[in-house]
Amino acid sequence: GQPPSVDLAHERRLQQLLAETIAGGLVRTAHDVGSGGLAVALAEAGFTGPAALRIGCRVELEGRVRVDAQLFGESTGRVLVACEDADGVLARAQAAGVPARRIGTTGGDRVVIGAAGHPAWIDVELATLHAAFAGAIPRLLETSS
Repeated sequence: GQPPSVDLAHERRLQQLLAETIAGGLVRTAHDVGSGGLAVALAEAGFTGPAALRIGCRVELEGRVRVDAQLFGESTGRVLVACEDADGVLARAQAAGVPARRIGTTGGDRVVIGAAGHPAWIDVELATLHAAFAGAIPRLLETSS
């Protein structure tokens, strides 16, 4: 298929916003959503770093878009951020002309993703996701020899 189109003006606004909010101490971490989609970004963001610092999340998405597109869509111009002051980040995003919304909270040892009023689409321990991620290439190499 065709690769997704890139809106360079949007990308510039987004990158400037990220640089400003990170430099200003508003954004604690940011993770690109373009490689694997939102579900992968949420998992990777949660298990980056030492095991003692790993943190899960609880995310509530809109139910009107296909689940696979929401979880694994690799469209451009999307970044997952974690911050202390979501209202402040959202206000700066609006002022910069960058669409943004709050999708959940961090905490705990699980990644839980779903839609309001429905059972979770994903509900798994972060340690299980990390083990699958960290062991993917070794398992692939073992089976290909």
